[in-house]
Amino acid sequence: MRKYAGKILLSFLTLMLVCGLEVRAQDQPTGEEPEYTTDDVGADQDTDNTEGDGEQAQDDPEQTDSDARYTYQDFVYSYNKNDDSISIVKYTGTSQTVTVPAQIDGKPVRYMGEVFYKNKKLRKVILPEGILVVSGFDGCKNLKEVNIPKSCTRIDNFAFADCKNLAKLTLPGGLQEIGDFAFYNCSKLKTVRIPNTVRTIEQDAFCGCAALQKVTLPSRLTAIACETFKGCKALKSITIPSRVKVIEDQAFENCKKLTKVKLPGALTSIGYKAFKGCGLKSITIPGKVTYVGANAFSGCTKLKKITVKSTKIAEMGAKHFSGIDKEGRKGF
Repeated sequence: MRKYAGKILLSFLTLMLVCGLEVRAQDQPTGEEPEYTTDDVGADQDTDNTEGDGEQAQDDPEQTDSDARYTYQDFVYSYNKNDDSISIVKYTGTSQTVTVPAQIDGKPVRYMGEVFYKNKKLRKVILPEGILVVSGFDGCKNLKEVNIPKSCTRIDNFAFADCKNLAKLTLPGGLQEIGDFAFYNCSKLKTVRIPNTVRTIEQDAFCGCAALQKVTLPSRLTAIACETFKGCKALKSITIPSRVKVIEDQAFENCKKLTKVKLPGALTSIGYKAFKGCGLKSITIPGKVTYVGANAFSGCTKLKKITVKSTKIAEMGAKHFSGIDKEGRKGF
């Protein structure tokens, strides 16, 4: 009995040792991070403040990005932080007559983007005082009437391009700039009086205005940009201001009914094809002119008298008057 009691005691001690080792092994770290759910940590934190701040920033114009967009009636607009004003970005309505608001959220509307781009339903637009830059009528082929407010200082690039039914337009006395292609291909526009406040008319501004018969240019103008009046086939007369020093390339090309033009004494340069294909009957080139571009008067088939007062032109020859009666370009 004593013999078996010793064996039983030994087995019991061995079992206890093994069990103790397993418990200690389970308590040792494994090197892996414990997993937690959102219910385990921070479940009692209040997240309402974060969401509330986001909504406030979105609604507060002072906190928004300059590219952020908002809606008011049928208009999409953005804020301008630099002068605390509004830019109208787009019109989403379908009306034929549209009135642009003077203010939104108490802030003045001063600028326009591509608001009415290629809007085929638009017939008439009423713009408010306060707008500084007029733009966004490109491709409005049925637009017949629009007022330019007195506050406007610039008519932007392509502002009224391809407005084929726009026949009449009054430009305000405070206007300073007319952008590239501003009235390009306004094929029914007949008369334009440009106020003396305008100091810059950019290239192609009236290019393709096939019905344009009369233009009054501002006295402050010092250059006539490339292709400004190209293709104005009905243009009969134009007075070039006395301060103009440069007539750029193709400025009056294919003005077929332009029979007379007086070049100012301050003029120094006449560009390539500047008067090509015009209906001129006579021309006098002033004494300060130092450059006449190739084909400047080519294709002026009615030109019978050419007077050159300048002796400073580097090159002047038959190529400048190609297609003209030999008697008319005698001496060249």
